[in-house]
Formats: sequence, structure tokens, C-alpha cells
Amino acid sequence: MYKARASSSAPLRAYKGDPDNPELLPPQHPLAKLCQRPNPNQSWREFQQAMTIFLNLTGDAFAYLDRKGALAGVPSALYILNPARVYIVPDATKRGVIGYVYVPEGRAMADGIPFLPRDIMHVKLANPNDRLDGLGYGLSPLSAAARSADLDNIITEFLHTFFERGAVNTGVLTFDMPLDDTSLARIRTRWAKIYGGYKRWGEHNIGVLDQGGKYQAIQMPFKEMGFEVQDERNESRILGPFGVPPILIGSRSGLLHCLPADAMISTLL
Repeated sequence: MYKARASSSAPLRAYKGDPDNPELLPPQHPLAKLCQRPNPNQSWREFQQAMTIFLNLTGDAFAYLDRKGALAGVPSALYILNPARVYIVPDATKRGVIGYVYVPEGRAMADGIPFLPRDIMHVKLANPNDRLDGLGYGLSPLSAAARSADLDNIITEFLHTFFERGAVNTGVLTFDMPLDDTSLARIRTRWAKIYGGYKRWGEHNIGVLDQGGKYQAIQMPFKEMGFEVQDERNESRILGPFGVPPILIGSRSGLLHCLPADAMISTLL
């Protein structure tokens, strides 16, 4: 979203003439109207944001050029196509593209809508494994950040489960006397009922065991798990493929390692 907001902040303008001496087209020109509002449902800002998001999440951004009612060779509208529903149709040599097929939600592949290459705008990120030599699908930045994103999700899930189900790290209760199955079940139930879950921390923040019972933690405490280091590592490894410095979005790693203004100036000098 940071990249989407940044890229859409600059309005798109229509010009004519030599690139070195461009002349701004009047607002009523078909191309100027198309730049201002690509289709009846979206402004240029909304269109550009959606294209940027699709490009960064999937590596591809597709737009259909509607040429019905075109004036001066300018398409009448541009419509975004969900990359997850667009299929590239290569030619027999696997060196070119003969068209695209768009399968709307709820339709079978056989009911897809075919498009000619001239009617599809395909923006993609470089993909070293592209079998069509640059004409196929792009590579999502998430491919490089997938492992770090998975790790971050696992840590978040662990913390959620911890706060939801337990008040302390995993441990064992030991007693200096033999216990039968009934007693074991009763102890487990009572301990979970009294001390299980973060909502009971304020009521019973101190565990009490009778009959020579002892509690022994069998898992590293949070301080030794190094969540701060993992968070910084995950942030850097996820933001790297997207090309967004951590400080720009106010992430923890960016704020911790940001140089003060005077130190930054002295470094530049």
C-alpha cells in the first residue's frame, strides 16, 4: 500500500508532439479523458493503485483496452483484470503469445473470455524462469520473501495461541507421590481452569501447588526466544524484495537503525 499510494500520487497527463518538446493535450481530448478516468468505475488514482498492488503481489498486472467507441485511435476505457484469472496462451513455437483468456469468478475454463494481444496491457516483473522469454508471467516479490513471511506468521500464531490458552510457557507439574489417572485428570483440569488464558492473569497471577508439587518450565522464556531479532530479520527480508526501506513505513527495524539527522548529514559530508 505504501508503494500504491506513492505511485498514484502523481497524476497521469496526456501530451502530444516531440518527447523533448511535449505539448499538453486539452482536457476534452479523448486521451486526456482516458488518463483522468480510465473507466466509469475508477478514477486514475484508484486504477493505478489497483495495478500497483496486483503487480507487487503477483508479479503481473493486466488491463483490457476497450476499443468500442474509440476516438482518434484512443481506447474508450481501460479495465483491470485479476491476474489470478488471466491465462496466457502461447503459440506453437512457445516463443510468442497468440492471446489471453480471462475466466471470471464462477465460470469454467471453457467459458473464459478470449482476448487478442493488442487488447491486453500486460505489465510484469522480471522472471528468470519465464519459458516465453519475457512474454509470459512475471515473478512475485513474495516468492523471495515467502519463507520469512511464513516464519512471521508462525511466530504470530504461536503468540496468539499462548495468550489464548496459557498463562505461562509450556511446563510440567511434578509431585513427590504417585498419582492415579483420576488425580492426574483433576490436576490438569484445575490448573487449566484457574491459570489458563491471559484473562485470568489478573485474578490468579501466582500459581499454588499443594502436596509437595513443583512446576518446571520446559520451554525457553520469551526473553531467550529473541522475538525482537526475528521481527527485525523478517521485516528486512520481506521489505527487501519490494524495494521499500523499513524507515519509510515506520517499522521497528527502520526506527531502531535510523541515523539521527545530524549524524546522517555528517555521514554524507
